[in-house]
Formats: sequence, C-alpha cells, structure tokens
Amino acid sequence: MINYDIVGVKEDILELINGNEIEIQLENYGVEDIRKVSEEEEHVKEIFYSKMVTFGYLTYYNGKISIPNKELKEEFIKALNDKESDMQYFYNMIKNSDEMLEVTLHKNVKRMCEILDKLHMEKIIIEDKLDHGNLKRVMDYSYFNARTKYDIEEESPRGHGRADIIFLPKGKNKVNGEIIIIELKVNSTAKEAINQIHQKKYYNEISNQRQNQELKGKGAMNLKLRGAIPSLFFKRF
Repeated sequence: MINYDIVGVKEDILELINGNEIEIQLENYGVEDIRKVSEEEEHVKEIFYSKMVTFGYLTYYNGKISIPNKELKEEFIKALNDKESDMQYFYNMIKNSDEMLEVTLHKNVKRMCEILDKLHMEKIIIEDKLDHGNLKRVMDYSYFNARTKYDIEEESPRGHGRADIIFLPKGKNKVNGEIIIIELKVNSTAKEAINQIHQKKYYNEISNQRQNQELKGKGAMNLKLRGAIPSLFFKRF
C-alpha cells in the first residue's frame, strides 16, 4: 500500500509511473538502518522508498529510483485506484487514455472536452492553480497509453523554439501516422497557441527527418477548458 500522506510521495509516484526517474539518496537506509530509524519523521520518505527497493518494487541505481518493468508499473497504476485518495482521478485518466487518443485522431473536439471535463478538470480547478505545469500533467495522463504507438517528446528543441509536447508515430504507425504537436496556454487564446506553432515552425525539422515525404494533410484544433487552452496541430506524412 502506497502511503500518499508522506510529503512529496504523490508527485514522485506520478513521475515514476510516467517513466521518469527520481533523484534521492538512499545509501544510508539499508535494511538494518530502516529498522533502527523506522519512526524517524525527518527521513520518512527515504525510509519508505528504501523499503520499496528492498522488496523489489523500485530499482535504485546511481542515486535515482525508478519502476523496473512494465508489470510493476501496472501494479503502481492499480494502486492509484483508491477511493479514499485524490489519486483516483489519475487512474481514471489513464484508463480513458485509449479513447482520448482515438477521438483526438478523429478530431472529435466535443468528446475530448467531455472526457477531460468529466475526469479531472473540475477537481484541478477547485484544488490547484491551473498553471502550465498542471496543464502539462493533465495532457501526460490523458494520453498515457499513447506511448504504445508514439514516441512522446516534451520541451523538445524544434524549429525556432521548444515544443511543449510532440507525438511522433512509431512502429506500424510510422509510415502513415499523424504527428501531433500540442501547445499549452493558460490565460491566452487558442489562436495565439496555433500561431506560435507556425511562427516557431516546430514541424519543419520533423519533415526533414522524415526525408521530406509528401505532405498528405494537416489540421488544427483547440480545446477550451475553463481558461486553459491545449491546442493540437496535426501533420500527416
């Protein structure tokens, strides 16, 4: 059972599930040390992660912890489904991420907004400041399962700037799949987001990398979510 009451654990677990590593020093928290200081409040997070490493739920290497395999990642995702925890809405986002990708590719803006609004937008507005970081996390988990079909880059140097999020088709989708560029704006307009994508030319380098294949189609759409604007731009090669 993950103890979400420990300060910082909620954020760490979400980062780990998202495939990231967390820097933390656990060298002084071996099995014997854990027994000696199990009640020590100051190092409760280190003790907690040391236990998870000891029991094989996490890997610790070079000062960083991570989830070691896909099977354990699934267990971490299941652990989010706790009705007594506010982490359940992240679980719901992940479980609805297949549909979210499908309706995105069909450019069904109405359904996309319905999914986002129903799952978590109301909760985030109530409890959190909807800044760029929170909006990015919303996108990360709303499209969580898209990783099976896309390589997802974040804050990647592209064109004349850094694109917030880019979905690059991989595997069987690589030839005819659509590239998706997401630009995130708060307290701005959808038009400004789309204009930035064009002004910064985030897609030019991608076109060159794909050997200047013929451009078959493109499109753009915007979602208006209570002051937050995720704008999505599509290019099909």
